[in-house]
Amino acid sequence: MISLDEYKSTLRHKRGTKNTPGDASNHGTSEPADAPANEAYQESDGADLLPAAADLLPAAADLLPAAADLLPAARAEANATTRDRAERDEMVIRYMPLVYYVVNTLNFSLPPMLDTEDLVGYGMMGLINAIDRFDEVRGVKFETYAVTRVRGYIIDQLRSLDWVPRSTRQRARQIRRASEEMEHTLGRTPTANEVATQLGLDRDKYDYAVQSGSSVTLSLDALVHPDAEEGQSALLQTVADESSPDPSASLEARDLTQAITSALHTLSEREQQLLRLYYFEGHTLRDISRVLSVSESRACQIHARALKRLRVVIAA
Repeated sequence: MISLDEYKSTLRHKRGTKNTPGDASNHGTSEPADAPANEAYQESDGADLLPAAADLLPAAADLLPAAADLLPAARAEANATTRDRAERDEMVIRYMPLVYYVVNTLNFSLPPMLDTEDLVGYGMMGLINAIDRFDEVRGVKFETYAVTRVRGYIIDQLRSLDWVPRSTRQRARQIRRASEEMEHTLGRTPTANEVATQLGLDRDKYDYAVQSGSSVTLSLDALVHPDAEEGQSALLQTVADESSPDPSASLEARDLTQAITSALHTLSEREQQLLRLYYFEGHTLRDISRVLSVSESRACQIHARALKRLRVVIAA
């Protein structure tokens, strides 16, 4: 099988041979005399190209399925580009009740960070997508097509917000159903080991499935008490910042520092010097006794007396 480029090269070569100037001058013949010869050459030229054209037919036939697969997408894209914005806006307004219908028929609980208005927003995006992709040639009513697209778009958006894999959610539902069935059979709540044995799971996998399946995604902007008229605060404001100091602890430390500073001024100069050398400079009582020129036992007595006076002053 020859390629298309080889076919074009052959055609140009034969045309060049046919139109080569000088043939008439070399033979000394006039143009009318050469006309029959040219016609015969053209006939032979077409006959020679028939095998090349026949070789190209299988390649063209191989391209037909691919071209047929592209037709629906091309048709949908053409519909989306040719439908003007005014018509699309009119269709959005006309079929907006379909979005509320789909939202009201959804029978699953929403994450805490979402409400019905969020679903309506997702549904409107699905409706616009349905309008752009609708193909009248398929013979399907737009209402039927739009309901399916809106529902699917909402579900896809909700799944994108859930970090837990779908298999984990399914395993959690299996555990819940098995627990309910065993409770009905046994007449009591089954233990975790009984449910795990019923499902053929070891205890570690059972605990992981229960913990992962019960997890939810929260928004830090969600209100802690949304029904309260006053004192509403976002969840972010209730999360402790472990890198920052505790305000109450900082306040207590500041008050204690002020009280100790005030109490130190009530001590004698020798007692203040002993406490400074012992607690701030890290000297031992033996070293401090040499600095104060007293015995080590006397230094211990001064230390004990200073602490006692501090406790009395701070407690007061």
